[in-house]
Amino acid sequence: MILFLIVFLCLPLAAQDAPKRSVAFTYDDLPNGGAQLPLDQLTAMTTKLVDSLRQAKIPAIGFVNESKLDVEGERPQRIALLQQWLNAGFPLGNHTYSHPDINKVPMLSYQEDILKGEQVISGLMKEHGQTLSWFRHPFTHTGNTEQARETLEGFLQRKGYRIAPFTVETSDYMFALIYRNALEKGDQAAATRIRTAYVDYTERMFGWFERLSQDTLGYELPQILLIHANQLNADALPGLTAMLGRRGYSFVSLEKAMKDEAYRRRDGYVGDSGPSWLHRWAIAANKPSRLRDEPDPPSWVVELYREQSK
Repeated sequence: MILFLIVFLCLPLAAQDAPKRSVAFTYDDLPNGGAQLPLDQLTAMTTKLVDSLRQAKIPAIGFVNESKLDVEGERPQRIALLQQWLNAGFPLGNHTYSHPDINKVPMLSYQEDILKGEQVISGLMKEHGQTLSWFRHPFTHTGNTEQARETLEGFLQRKGYRIAPFTVETSDYMFALIYRNALEKGDQAAATRIRTAYVDYTERMFGWFERLSQDTLGYELPQILLIHANQLNADALPGLTAMLGRRGYSFVSLEKAMKDEAYRRRDGYVGDSGPSWLHRWAIAANKPSRLRDEPDPPSWVVELYREQSK
């Protein structure tokens, strides 16, 4: 007993005081987010990301756009990359075939795109003894009218889908674009700066959404992180996991995170954007909107992104 007390008292204060938190990692736009990569780069990125997740024991899920498989002469190899996710124990979800915006296309076209987006992954899931059940809206747009929302929700329910929400996002697409450009130029100093800034900004966003969860729900729910399958997230994973570990996070599956009672709430959001479900629940509870209070990425990142995405 005395020895236990000595060991406990010798632990760093941060380790003793770290709150017990949990987060589910979800990756959008498989096999890769952003600009289409050459097959060799895509294969290397996927292998690094999947192997790193497996070694870190993070039970992730990947949401697929099957249009990205349709590259002439490369379809079998790109399907094999999805197999890598499943072979490592990571399920797949439907993110539509071509990533349409529900606010900009007819409902029937959107529904057809959902069905087209399950042609490959439903079979792959069956081969691994699983059933395709998760759907995530492109842009996390869920409908800008009540009718659109309800029509789509009814369609998804009839097809056996569960909607995958998110609570934390990191604008990683901005960082990822300028990171890739830095790597292509061979500018390792710039790439390191971008990767470090990305981890720092992700920590800032977690802190912000932790507080929003307390303000909205009265407690910190299991967070669901939305990021994308790209080189940045493959390279930054060690930094992200170390940062989250310091904040007291353990890694859970989407299924386990969704067992929290908060995820049974109706989000109540109708609009053109795709905000965190924490914002949606606040709106449903008639609380003041905090959408405009979210921290922006560093100004130099935003400026570089605007310049390089033209």
